[in-house]
Amino acid sequence: MRKRFIAVALVLTSCIGAESALAQFKSQPGATQFGVVGGANFATFTGSDASGATTRTGFYGGLSLTMGLGGSLFFQPQALYSMKGATASDSGVTGEYKLDYIEVPLLLGLRVPLRGSNIRPYLVAGPTLAYLASCKVKASFGGISVEAKCSGSGSGTSNFDASLAVGGGVELPMGRGLLALSARFAMGITKPFEGTNMRNSVISVGAGYYFPTSR
Repeated sequence: MRKRFIAVALVLTSCIGAESALAQFKSQPGATQFGVVGGANFATFTGSDASGATTRTGFYGGLSLTMGLGGSLFFQPQALYSMKGATASDSGVTGEYKLDYIEVPLLLGLRVPLRGSNIRPYLVAGPTLAYLASCKVKASFGGISVEAKCSGSGSGTSNFDASLAVGGGVELPMGRGLLALSARFAMGITKPFEGTNMRNSVISVGAGYYFPTSR
């Protein structure tokens, strides 16, 4: 009986803590939240010159800031390290383009409160600006692999990339902050390689934890 009582008390304490955290954020619609985010990228190239391109799996991670704009609207700039690119295979040769960027998504968001629930769905959309940090091409054939850089003067690789992103996720209170689960799709509007009709295309799935910056 004593063990059951303790278990029930722990569950009730956890629920009360979650409700308090949610109430804190609801009571401050203009609150600013600082977060750490990260997850997986599933990237490829699209366009008429991207025939045969398949997914390169990488990661993204960095910092995020959520600023309330009043009501359910918020602005969310981020600073990320993001791995993009693509893979392809032909005649027994496997190639991989490794394009890694310092990326700045500038997202406008809308929260969708659910009555009687701790979970808050949200939607985001906006431009993403990126600077090329590293570009490498890897080729493998018969157990032999070679890798070379594909950036620098005269390489035909663009140092700048821009895309449009749309996505969404859910927020739920955890401890003193919020856990945010997210999924996003970004379609390139610039070309990573000059003289080609290819663009970056990335599906990102991840999570972040946000801390309130004021009380």
